[in-house]
Amino acid sequence: MHNYKTGEGVSSFKRIDPISPRQNFESLCEIYRRVKECDEKCMLFDIKKTHSLFDAYKRGEDILFESYECHNGLIDFMGPIFMADRMLAVIFSGQLISEGINRDKLANEFIHKVAQFYSDNQNIDKLSHEIKESVNRLTTPDLFIAELKKTLPPTRVDQSASFKDVLEKAAKEIGGLVESEWRNQKRTIEDSFLDNTIQMFYEGNSPGTRNDVQNKTEQVLGKVKEYCSLEYVALFASEPERISIKGNENVIPLFAHSGLRKEQAAGLLHLNWRKAKLPSILKTMVGQNGNHHYGSCFFLSQEYNKDIVEKGLKGPSSNFFVNATVLLPVFLSPRYRGAILLGPFRHLKADDITREEPFLRQLSMIAVVVLSQLHMIDFDAVSKLDFCHF
Repeated sequence: MHNYKTGEGVSSFKRIDPISPRQNFESLCEIYRRVKECDEKCMLFDIKKTHSLFDAYKRGEDILFESYECHNGLIDFMGPIFMADRMLAVIFSGQLISEGINRDKLANEFIHKVAQFYSDNQNIDKLSHEIKESVNRLTTPDLFIAELKKTLPPTRVDQSASFKDVLEKAAKEIGGLVESEWRNQKRTIEDSFLDNTIQMFYEGNSPGTRNDVQNKTEQVLGKVKEYCSLEYVALFASEPERISIKGNENVIPLFAHSGLRKEQAAGLLHLNWRKAKLPSILKTMVGQNGNHHYGSCFFLSQEYNKDIVEKGLKGPSSNFFVNATVLLPVFLSPRYRGAILLGPFRHLKADDITREEPFLRQLSMIAVVVLSQLHMIDFDAVSKLDFCHF
């Protein structure tokens, strides 16, 4: 799972200078940023520009790359970096100067801004010389892109591209690298969570009694609820010897939960497999990363899945669960079936939830373990009974 940042409520940003050691600030800006007070002015200006872009994104405006004049009169470019259709960051690039600018005037302005923080005249003279040389090295956007096209092969930069085009392409490449790394780290964290969580079932006397399995299941569901930021999570599991109507294997009682109040879990709350129109066989699938995905994943916000809860969930408090978001059914055999019902996510929208399908499918492994342990307990009880009869 991942808490997608939508830009809502963003109040602070972290500036990373620079993102590549080979592409540092122009020497003029390096000199200026040596002074703490000057560096803070640049930082506040960048943050102000970042806020303006995020605010435009939140208003639903098209977020485009744009050039602007910084507070020191230099030309900079800025644009968004997206990941999973969400604006994640802002990339800045520069620093250039416009055609026909008076370089002597610009150098004197920088000298005046920086020199006030120096007390040694000798250092000020050296600083003035450095600033004048740095200003003379500044180039215009057109000259910069012309030099870039000479040094890079056509496969890297289109010969008709503008500076803005090059920056936009670079930002998309950075976004792709960020998303790839994020997905790798996300998968590693999720796999570790699932491994550690499922291992809880095998601690101590395993499987133990039915009550032991139920207690461990509630502990595990508590971990799932916290990790996924869910309002509640409930697990339904078939208990063949407890079904009151002989042969009615469609009745799947509530076995364990986390986040439900006593009255919400009370009564004969159960999932009716047939009325929920769940398939009689759920195949095991193997994901791209080699993980086995047991069962299916039903997103309850989708219109054709509405009946799963409205008609399939029965009991005095069944109306409470109309806000459930996902059902993960598991079918080991006609006698051993189960399902995990997930309540609303506190931080995910409907589109974001569907992106989590690979992880949600893996969550159904929890129901597989529970049903397997219940089967072991039932099998052991039958074996002992048969031994006594013998």
